[in-house]
Amino acid sequence: ERPDIGHQVLPWLQVQAAALHNGELPLWDPYMLGGQTLVGQVQPAVFSPITWVLLAAPLDASGHLSLGWVHAWYVLLHALGALFAYLFLRSLTAGRMASVVGAVFFATAGFLGHVAWPQIAAGAVWLPLVFLFYLRSLRGESATVSAMCAGAFLALSVLAGHHAVPMFAVLALG
Repeated sequence: ERPDIGHQVLPWLQVQAAALHNGELPLWDPYMLGGQTLVGQVQPAVFSPITWVLLAAPLDASGHLSLGWVHAWYVLLHALGALFAYLFLRSLTAGRMASVVGAVFFATAGFLGHVAWPQIAAGAVWLPLVFLFYLRSLRGESATVSAMCAGAFLALSVLAGHHAVPMFAVLALG
Protein backbone atom coordinates (compact mmCIF):
# COMPACT_ATOMS: atom_id res chain seq x y z
CA GLU A 1 0.00 0.00 0.00
CA ARG A 2 3.04 2.27 0.06
CA PRO A 3 5.45 2.95 -2.81
CA ASP A 4 8.53 1.71 -0.93
CA ILE A 5 6.83 -1.56 -0.10
CA GLY A 6 5.40 -2.18 -3.57
CA HIS A 7 8.35 -0.94 -5.62
CA GLN A 8 11.28 -1.93 -3.45
CA VAL A 9 10.63 -4.36 -0.59
CA LEU A 10 8.31 -6.82 -2.32
CA PRO A 11 10.55 -7.03 -5.42
CA TRP A 12 13.53 -7.80 -3.16
CA LEU A 13 11.57 -10.54 -1.48
CA GLN A 14 10.35 -11.86 -4.85
CA VAL A 15 13.88 -12.08 -6.26
CA GLN A 16 15.05 -13.89 -3.14
CA ALA A 17 12.10 -16.30 -3.13
CA ALA A 18 12.53 -17.12 -6.82
CA ALA A 19 16.24 -17.79 -6.33
CA LEU A 20 15.63 -19.96 -3.28
CA HIS A 21 12.93 -21.99 -5.05
CA ASN A 22 15.38 -22.48 -7.96
CA GLY A 23 17.93 -23.95 -5.54
CA GLU A 24 20.16 -20.85 -5.53
CA LEU A 25 21.32 -18.61 -2.72
CA PRO A 26 19.48 -15.28 -3.05
CA LEU A 27 22.56 -13.07 -3.03
CA TRP A 28 22.16 -11.08 -6.26
CA ASP A 29 19.39 -9.02 -7.88
CA PRO A 30 19.94 -9.16 -11.65
CA TYR A 31 17.09 -6.72 -12.38
CA MET A 32 18.34 -3.51 -10.75
CA LEU A 33 20.92 -1.29 -12.43
CA GLY A 34 22.40 -4.15 -14.45
CA GLY A 35 22.61 -6.29 -11.32
CA GLN A 36 23.46 -5.58 -7.72
CA THR A 37 24.21 -7.48 -4.58
CA LEU A 38 21.43 -8.11 -2.10
CA VAL A 39 23.92 -8.90 0.65
CA GLY A 40 25.68 -5.54 0.47
CA GLN A 41 22.43 -3.61 0.77
CA VAL A 42 21.56 -5.27 4.10
CA GLN A 43 17.88 -4.17 3.84
CA PRO A 44 16.79 -7.19 1.76
CA ALA A 45 17.59 -9.27 4.88
CA VAL A 46 19.19 -12.14 3.00
CA PHE A 47 20.53 -13.69 6.22
CA SER A 48 17.46 -13.16 8.42
CA PRO A 49 15.76 -16.31 9.74
CA ILE A 50 12.46 -14.44 9.80
CA THR A 51 12.82 -13.63 6.09
CA TRP A 52 13.65 -17.27 5.34
CA VAL A 53 10.24 -18.26 6.70
CA LEU A 54 8.57 -16.17 3.99
CA LEU A 55 10.99 -17.18 1.25
CA ALA A 56 10.32 -20.86 1.93
CA ALA A 57 6.56 -20.38 1.51
CA PRO A 58 5.03 -21.83 -1.65
CA LEU A 59 4.93 -19.52 -4.66
CA ASP A 60 1.68 -18.91 -6.53
CA ALA A 61 0.93 -20.43 -9.95
CA SER A 62 2.84 -17.65 -11.75
CA GLY A 63 5.95 -18.17 -9.60
CA HIS A 64 5.45 -15.11 -7.43
CA LEU A 65 5.10 -14.67 -3.69
CA SER A 66 1.50 -15.02 -2.64
CA LEU A 67 0.22 -11.90 -0.89
CA GLY A 68 -1.56 -14.23 1.52
CA TRP A 69 1.80 -15.62 2.63
CA VAL A 70 3.25 -12.10 2.84
CA HIS A 71 0.38 -11.06 5.10
CA ALA A 72 0.76 -14.19 7.24
CA TRP A 73 4.48 -13.49 7.53
CA TYR A 74 3.76 -9.92 8.63
CA VAL A 75 1.38 -11.25 11.29
CA LEU A 76 4.11 -13.71 12.35
CA LEU A 77 6.49 -10.76 12.87
CA HIS A 78 4.02 -9.17 15.24
CA ALA A 79 3.24 -12.45 17.02
CA LEU A 80 6.96 -13.03 17.63
CA GLY A 81 7.27 -9.46 18.87
CA ALA A 82 4.41 -10.09 21.31
CA LEU A 83 5.93 -13.36 22.51
CA PHE A 84 9.37 -11.83 23.04
CA ALA A 85 7.86 -8.80 24.81
CA TYR A 86 5.90 -11.14 27.07
CA LEU A 87 9.10 -13.01 27.97
CA PHE A 88 10.89 -9.72 28.63
CA LEU A 89 8.11 -8.40 30.86
CA ARG A 90 7.93 -11.67 32.78
CA SER A 91 11.69 -11.43 33.36
CA LEU A 92 11.00 -8.07 35.03
CA THR A 93 8.62 -9.93 37.38
CA ALA A 94 5.52 -8.34 35.87
CA GLY A 95 2.38 -10.38 36.45
CA ARG A 96 0.96 -12.60 33.72
CA MET A 97 -1.88 -10.27 32.80
CA ALA A 98 0.35 -7.20 32.83
CA SER A 99 2.84 -9.04 30.62
CA VAL A 100 0.10 -10.05 28.18
CA VAL A 101 -1.21 -6.47 27.99
CA GLY A 102 2.30 -5.10 27.56
CA ALA A 103 3.08 -7.65 24.86
CA VAL A 104 -0.10 -6.83 22.96
CA PHE A 105 0.67 -3.12 23.15
CA PHE A 106 4.26 -3.67 22.02
CA ALA A 107 3.17 -5.70 19.01
CA THR A 108 0.16 -3.67 17.95
CA ALA A 109 0.15 -0.15 19.33
CA GLY A 110 3.77 0.83 19.72
CA PHE A 111 6.58 1.21 17.22
CA LEU A 112 6.21 -2.35 16.00
CA GLY A 113 2.49 -1.87 15.47
CA HIS A 114 2.94 1.24 13.35
CA VAL A 115 6.07 0.71 11.29
CA ALA A 116 5.17 -0.15 7.70
CA TRP A 117 8.47 -1.55 6.47
CA PRO A 118 8.86 -5.23 7.27
CA GLN A 119 12.66 -5.07 7.40
CA ILE A 120 12.40 -2.45 10.15
CA ALA A 121 9.65 -4.36 11.98
CA ALA A 122 11.74 -7.54 11.79
CA GLY A 123 14.60 -5.71 13.48
CA ALA A 124 12.34 -4.42 16.26
CA VAL A 125 10.98 -7.91 16.99
CA TRP A 126 14.28 -8.94 18.60
CA LEU A 127 14.60 -5.94 20.95
CA PRO A 128 12.76 -7.43 23.94
CA LEU A 129 15.16 -10.38 23.91
CA VAL A 130 18.16 -8.06 23.58
CA PHE A 131 17.06 -6.16 26.67
CA LEU A 132 15.97 -9.29 28.55
CA PHE A 133 19.42 -10.84 28.31
CA TYR A 134 21.27 -7.53 28.70
CA LEU A 135 19.49 -6.88 31.99
CA ARG A 136 20.10 -10.47 33.09
CA SER A 137 23.83 -10.00 32.46
CA LEU A 138 23.81 -6.78 34.49
CA ARG A 139 22.07 -8.60 37.36
CA GLY A 140 24.75 -11.30 37.24
CA GLU A 141 22.38 -14.08 36.14
CA SER A 142 24.72 -16.24 34.04
CA ALA A 143 26.37 -12.96 33.10
CA THR A 144 28.61 -14.21 30.30
CA VAL A 145 25.98 -16.39 28.65
CA SER A 146 23.35 -13.68 29.02
CA ALA A 147 25.66 -11.08 27.47
CA MET A 148 26.36 -13.45 24.58
CA CYS A 149 22.62 -14.01 24.07
CA ALA A 150 21.98 -10.25 24.13
CA GLY A 151 24.66 -9.81 21.47
CA ALA A 152 23.27 -12.66 19.38
CA PHE A 153 19.77 -11.20 19.43
CA LEU A 154 21.19 -7.78 18.58
CA ALA A 155 22.96 -9.42 15.62
CA LEU A 156 19.65 -10.96 14.53
CA SER A 157 18.16 -7.48 14.68
CA VAL A 158 20.90 -6.24 12.32
CA LEU A 159 20.40 -9.21 9.98
CA ALA A 160 16.66 -8.48 9.88
CA GLY A 161 17.33 -5.81 7.34
CA HIS A 162 17.56 -2.22 8.48
CA HIS A 163 20.25 -0.55 10.54
CA ALA A 164 18.06 2.04 12.33
CA VAL A 165 16.47 -0.16 15.00
CA PRO A 166 19.67 -1.96 16.09
CA MET A 167 21.55 1.33 16.19
CA PHE A 168 18.95 2.88 18.48
CA ALA A 169 19.12 -0.27 20.60
CA VAL A 170 22.89 0.09 20.90
CA LEU A 171 22.44 3.70 21.99
CA ALA A 172 19.85 2.62 24.58
CA LEU A 173 22.12 -0.14 25.87
CA GLY A 174 24.98 2.32 26.17
